[in-house]
Amino acid sequence: MPLLLPLGLLVVLCLWGCEKQSDTVSLTVPPPIIPIAAGPYPEQPADPAWLNMVFLGAGGVHLQNAGQSVLADPFFSNPPIKDWILLRDLVVREDVIDRYLPATNDLDAILVAHAHHDHAMDVPYIAAQVDSTVKVYGSETLRNSLLSVIDPGRLVALNGQAGHWVAINDSLRIMPLLSGHAPHLLGRVFSSDRITQPLAQSPRTVMDWQSGQTLSFVLDFLASGQTRFR
Repeated sequence: MPLLLPLGLLVVLCLWGCEKQSDTVSLTVPPPIIPIAAGPYPEQPADPAWLNMVFLGAGGVHLQNAGQSVLADPFFSNPPIKDWILLRDLVVREDVIDRYLPATNDLDAILVAHAHHDHAMDVPYIAAQVDSTVKVYGSETLRNSLLSVIDPGRLVALNGQAGHWVAINDSLRIMPLLSGHAPHLLGRVFSSDRITQPLAQSPRTVMDWQSGQTLSFVLDFLASGQTRFR
């Protein structure tokens, strides 16, 4: 017990930089949902000359254009800090996800930059809510972390594709780039191991979610093979 509090405080310091919420208007919502930042979700413009971009909180972004859309790092559950400190199992807040997940009828891909909990823990539930053809693109660590809860055919590891275009469909393509995670404390990134073998179960505590290789993405919305938006 004497070591538990210092360890918990270290976890908070290490991961504080990853936990950010949108600055939009806060809404009061009934229990058991914790009030979180939210605002009116804009409708997708019908004009293909427009790109709709919505910040979802934390690292999450939703991009839409001409009947195509991509979710990047969708994260809504936002476990309380006490669960970090006590190294409790992190709980996916299905009620919160259902409330704030954008419409996904036009979703084509889910992109995940790295496999820390605030990028990856909600992905299995979200993947189960969308069309089974929608794939999840990320690192080898992400794939190995989630193989027990997402169909292997839907998990695409991109470490070996860095710097090359990967076609999602005729209207979307991505180029993964090897990137780096901002340091948490004193120039160090914590929970940064790579998971090279499939896990028997998905990560549970905040320390179980290892980042693996961090990726950035170049995303092209295409029209007749030409880039409409990048």
